[in-house]
Amino acid sequence: DVLRIKILMGWEAYDAAADIYVNGRNSMQDGSLLSLQSIATSSERSVVPESEWFKEYYNNDENYADTMIQDAFKGGGASINFPGASPDQLQGVVFRLLQTLVTPMYSLQEMHKAINLCESDSQAAEDAWDRGAALYIGSGEGIAAGGTGSGVLLFGLANEVCDKFGTCDNSGSAQANSDMIDFFQRGKESLSDGSCAALPNPTLPARLVGDMRLAMIQGTLHFAAINDKL
Repeated sequence: DVLRIKILMGWEAYDAAADIYVNGRNSMQDGSLLSLQSIATSSERSVVPESEWFKEYYNNDENYADTMIQDAFKGGGASINFPGASPDQLQGVVFRLLQTLVTPMYSLQEMHKAINLCESDSQAAEDAWDRGAALYIGSGEGIAAGGTGSGVLLFGLANEVCDKFGTCDNSGSAQANSDMIDFFQRGKESLSDGSCAALPNPTLPARLVGDMRLAMIQGTLHFAAINDKL
């Protein structure tokens, strides 16, 4: 859905992009379509300690990302937050918000949910953990180690910018991604074995959350430098 929305924004098909955002198109959860808007406005995000930081930064707006995305769908002539923005700029706004604010927060939410469910419902915990991994990596990366380079989620952004900051591993992929994959795999094994005590609790490791923030910070600096030349 993120890739479809990016393409539609490039075509200035804002209503079509908004329809996919609100109603979903490709992702299913519990037999129903999972929309990006439902992810962006999930009340369960409060389980993630870092969610409060973003809420406070965006003037205590509970649905800060959704507010900006919906505004961008209005187009540069009607947008409040992005008045006069070009189609390319609006495409970048929506795509990067989905990539760096919406899907990563849902990934963290689902990991926290998995940990909380471990002792009471192991299958639901494993499902939540899988969703956490999926919303960090994305289906576009395929199954090969290091990904395909075609992903559009935070995993893809980390790989896109790591060479600019010297944070790639020996294979050319972001070291943060290698750390994240290792964490996902170890967590999956602990959930499968019922080894709840081996899971981080009550909060995720600071290094893990730091790895996720690293790609956001690097992306911000990289694209700010590019836009400064426009």
